[in-house]
Amino acid sequence: MIARTLMGVVACLMLTGCGDKEAEVACGDSSQCEAGEACQDGVCIAADCFTAADCPLGSVCDVDDYACVAGCEGDGDCFAGQACDGGECVELDGTCESTPVDCPLGHECTSAGACEIPPDPFCMPCASNNDCEAAGGSDQYGCYELEDSDGTVSPAVCGTPCASDDECPQGFWCGTISYGGGDSVTNCLGPCDLL
Repeated sequence: MIARTLMGVVACLMLTGCGDKEAEVACGDSSQCEAGEACQDGVCIAADCFTAADCPLGSVCDVDDYACVAGCEGDGDCFAGQACDGGECVELDGTCESTPVDCPLGHECTSAGACEIPPDPFCMPCASNNDCEAAGGSDQYGCYELEDSDGTVSPAVCGTPCASDDECPQGFWCGTISYGGGDSVTNCLGPCDLL
């Protein structure tokens, strides 16, 4: 009886590993594994990533371990205001080439190659379009408020003239501000309260 029980335990260990652990699935390549798994050393393992696109900014996929690790393969793997240098995201030295790639929220890449917050009246508090027009020296500046999905309205601020989103600071967009009498202006709009 003892010999039979001992043989049963040995057989259980050899076949399934017994206990609460999941049985390992043998594989020849990742196509034989479940979704979210990869074949490593002939066994299907949980995979956090398969490419850098699966990882958060500032990290890439280590395809040997299928895990996200700190680093970069190109500038697109880094946060705005950073560049990939030797596999690491490093802060730019204040120079930029592109607003969406190189500059932080509310900043734009100037012709001098620096990320800067646009001059007043950009995001300046206002009570009406007249405040923005006076500060900007033109009737092309408008006063606006934004409402979020919860119905919370931001404080009124001035926009700056634009023709497209490309002309706006990082995180802002070109939109129309309509006001009394059917008049409107096209300005850069965005989350000034986050600056």
